[in-house]
Amino acid sequence: MENENKIINTLEYADEVIRILQGLPEVFPMALDYLLNLKKKSEDLTEEEIAERADVDVRTIQRLRTDEGQNPSMEIVIQLCVAMELPIDISEKLMEKSGHRFKTTRKDFIYHMLLRHFATGNLKAANKYLISQGLLPLGKTAKKAI
Repeated sequence: MENENKIINTLEYADEVIRILQGLPEVFPMALDYLLNLKKKSEDLTEEEIAERADVDVRTIQRLRTDEGQNPSMEIVIQLCVAMELPIDISEKLMEKSGHRFKTTRKDFIYHMLLRHFATGNLKAANKYLISQGLLPLGKTAKKAI
């Protein structure tokens, strides 16, 4: 019975991720806006709370949501993915829409691992991992502390 419940939960999760991926707009600002709105509805989070979790200014998020000419850094996109606790498949798709792809470098491999294992909304834990791997932490607060 327990295995059947795990299978049902896995299938429900898969259906939800697929539904989100299918509804994801093609351009980054619209895709980010779509995901932020989903997160705000499902968890009753404000844009300010998401910005705080991502350790970015609210204005940065507002600018990224509306300016199609923006090219956000890979680090900002990762911060947003962690803050929104996105599943890896959705994080990868958002990364792609931002114009970034993970390359076969140590840094990109570690960033990819971070998205796989630290998509918990806790940038502090993610930054501990980055530091342990010899990389700089993400976010405005973490960078000021260095």
